[in-house]
Amino acid sequence: MSVMLSRLLKKASCRIIAKYILVVLSIAWIFWACVSEQESYLREVYNNPDSERFYNNDGPFATEGYIAHGGGVGKYLYTNSKEAVYDSLQRGFQFIELDIIETDDGHLLAAHDRDYFCKLTGLPLGSSLKSTEVKDLKINGEYTVLLGEDIYRIMKSNPEMILVTDKITNYQLLMKEIPLPDRIIIECFSPHGVVQAKKCGFVHAAYSLFCPSQLSFSGRIGMKLHIMSDSLFFDFPGMERHIQQLHKSGVCVMMYGGRCDDASQMHHHLGKSMSKFYVGKYAPNQPPPCPTFNPSIEKRSLPGECRAVE
Repeated sequence: MSVMLSRLLKKASCRIIAKYILVVLSIAWIFWACVSEQESYLREVYNNPDSERFYNNDGPFATEGYIAHGGGVGKYLYTNSKEAVYDSLQRGFQFIELDIIETDDGHLLAAHDRDYFCKLTGLPLGSSLKSTEVKDLKINGEYTVLLGEDIYRIMKSNPEMILVTDKITNYQLLMKEIPLPDRIIIECFSPHGVVQAKKCGFVHAAYSLFCPSQLSFSGRIGMKLHIMSDSLFFDFPGMERHIQQLHKSGVCVMMYGGRCDDASQMHHHLGKSMSKFYVGKYAPNQPPPCPTFNPSIEKRSLPGECRAVE
């Protein structure tokens, strides 16, 4: 009796193990199929030459090398306000970054995040954010809140403006309220996000880099638009050389972080390693000052060029 029971238990165990293996293999196959489909899609869409539209190889004096961070520079930095955008346009910015979130009633709002917006407008933390209520608030007591419809009107009136944005993942809503897909760069934090943005019609979906391993994936796909932090660029060994090689191959890489307002770094990397810097201090009509010259060793430069002492 005990021998028969033992045999039955062994058969039952084998069946359970077999089923487990089949489930694991099925999940692995589904995952592989999804990844393969995603990679195939990305390879196809990134063959579009429009992906290279924003490449800059003209150094720190190129207007297209500057992105106004959070809407503006100087006193308007990170306000995501109407005044910031108009000030940036007057300063010659073509690329203006606005953080965009979704309100509780399903509209777009220019804000870094809910808590920061509440802090800037004097609302209690955790407050409900409805478009009909927030539109009359003042940022820092004086600046005008921007909703999606406001951003659309500004862009329609200023056809040179390119919107750079992140945070928002409701691409259908973005397309509905700002239907200018050829003039929007969306920062996507995963290949899946890039696929979804492009399927919604946003051609210029930029893949956000957080670690060196992501570069091998983007290299296989041939991605032409990237966004990365200055810490990733400067603090990982070999990363600077790798990005410089990407730039030479025509890949547009945009960088954000505190070192983007360092004049020496801008002259060394803007238009040479990076296509664009997110800035909060300098502007196209007020580029960073040239590094100090040493006349005894200075080489001849082209008009408008600076040459730093090496």
